[in-house]
Amino acid sequence: MTSPLPLRAERAWPTYSRRPRHRRRFARLRALMWAALMVPGMALAGMGSARASVLDDAQASHAVVFAYVRVGDDARPELSVTLDQFEEHLQELKAGNYNVARLDDVVTALRDGMPLPDRTVVLTFDLAHRASMQLAVPRLEAAGFPYAVFVPPALVDAGGEQVMNWDELRALKARGAVIGLQTISVNDLAHTSLDRMQADLDDAIRRYHEEFGSDPQLFAYPFGEYSLALRDLVRSRGLTAAFGRQSSVAFAGDDLFALPRFPLSGNFAGIDRFRLAAEALPLPVSDVTPRDPVLVAENPPNIGFTLPDALSGVEQLACFASGQGRTELNWLGDTRVEIRLAEPFPPGQARINCTMPTDDGRWRWFGRQFFIAGPTDVGMLMTP
Repeated sequence: MTSPLPLRAERAWPTYSRRPRHRRRFARLRALMWAALMVPGMALAGMGSARASVLDDAQASHAVVFAYVRVGDDARPELSVTLDQFEEHLQELKAGNYNVARLDDVVTALRDGMPLPDRTVVLTFDLAHRASMQLAVPRLEAAGFPYAVFVPPALVDAGGEQVMNWDELRALKARGAVIGLQTISVNDLAHTSLDRMQADLDDAIRRYHEEFGSDPQLFAYPFGEYSLALRDLVRSRGLTAAFGRQSSVAFAGDDLFALPRFPLSGNFAGIDRFRLAAEALPLPVSDVTPRDPVLVAENPPNIGFTLPDALSGVEQLACFASGQGRTELNWLGDTRVEIRLAEPFPPGQARINCTMPTDDGRWRWFGRQFFIAGPTDVGMLMTP
């Protein structure tokens, strides 16, 4: 793929040669970062040594969480990875120096600030698509890899051939799968009131308890869309953590109800992007603005964040925005960064991704996903 960046921007990217494949990755990274943007707020206060501590905690406890929807589904390639791609992903995890972990164990470590092995990776699946799980589960079990499935009870109750039924899901859980929760209406921020989302969430929690005999602990926002109000609603229901679909590395001190996952589907599931993300390191920013990822009035948004004082190499930070490529960065002092967008985001989903290289050829990665309200959406978003 030809890089969309202008020549002067391309020159800003350094090369590394600790291992031969790092040279190959550098040439691919610009295109992969652009591609990641097209796939359909932390509150850590403190200055000086406090921000250094944030960096130390993130270094000691972090994980990359991947999000699959379908596997081997030629009818919906935009939601699917091919079976060959999925097998490549598993082979990379088997051959590389990775720690493939259970999602609930990783969440506990992040919550409690417990150390995790470097290159900890988690595999998750959304929507419990039957044909995909029939392909994925035997391969996961043969590799000895744990995995998590986020289940929308309303779809399971509706029946049909596409979604696993409750007996199948209980069988997965008995064999060691982590079963999390999703709902459908909470994804449609533009057309569903918060009261309706609350009712659907409560009903989903009730059905989960009826079928599994326990309450759900982990939640995934379908397609990653959430508002601060929805995040707080999910938190209030006694869940332990919730996940979006922003491309970023989860770390100790991160918002447990806005944890990131790298989405894998379509043209964005190749082995180069997978390997790049699997080896990513956290970019533990704080004081992120705007706090709410739903943009109602201010567009383009004033996006900003603060970097840890102890972080080296910040002069090589680069950020990219959906549909706009590499963005202008405005530095306020040594650690505060504001992203200047060239134009407003169109209605729907949009992303920013920021990366910076490390001395050993890996990349720190921070991403944020936004939902931009259209003119007809604002009334519903403001309705309780």
